[in-house]
Amino acid sequence: MKTYKKSRAEIIPLHDAKSLQIFLDKPKIKIAEAVTGALAMGTQGAIVAGARLVQGVLKGQFFTQLGREINHLIEQGKIPEDYVEKKYGFESFAELMQFIDEQPLTADRFIAIKAMFFATNAINVEDGEKILNYQLFKLSMSLSSSQLLLLKLSYDLYQQNHWPDPGANSSAQGWIKLLAEKSGHGVQTLIRRDEKVLVEFGFISDRLHPDQSGIDVRNARLTDLGLKFCQNIENFGIIN
Repeated sequence: MKTYKKSRAEIIPLHDAKSLQIFLDKPKIKIAEAVTGALAMGTQGAIVAGARLVQGVLKGQFFTQLGREINHLIEQGKIPEDYVEKKYGFESFAELMQFIDEQPLTADRFIAIKAMFFATNAINVEDGEKILNYQLFKLSMSLSSSQLLLLKLSYDLYQQNHWPDPGANSSAQGWIKLLAEKSGHGVQTLIRRDEKVLVEFGFISDRLHPDQSGIDVRNARLTDLGLKFCQNIENFGIIN
């Protein structure tokens, strides 16, 4: 196991802005090794600084990617150049900046949140749809990675027309088992937990019957709100 040596080459230059920038330009594995070494020293200052440094690297990457994608969409004519002057433009921009700066963020959550931001600020969108997209933007910031995965899997089933009979009802337990298998982890309890949140948010339909044993499988259980959310991710999630 590699140990941390107290050589000047391995010391994280936290108090030298120029040297720190050079350090941050290193590959992630080098940054992780250096931070791990600093943490191994066991001092409180190193632990706090290491945590902040890693968070800062991630935030910097998200901010950089966001800026590039906004510019790209403006150049493509998909977002107006003066989008911040439009309805919800500046508000959504400020909220997105604050969220990235203050909240723990994974790549899949970032994709979903910025997709709702881009949809809110898309060109030639009527006020009604803009209001809807802004509400989806607000909701997206409360979704976990596993809940986003459940929505993605449901949308995949919707696109595959997995349940072709629009009037059919199916077993709630069968749905749980299927989604657990498709998720790759096979944990039905996690699917049930995320199901409750997505039902509460109005993204998937609630269970049926007094014993809640059934579901309405139309649109693979996605509501109109859930479909719109998934379509926004499909249209704006990955910017090439």
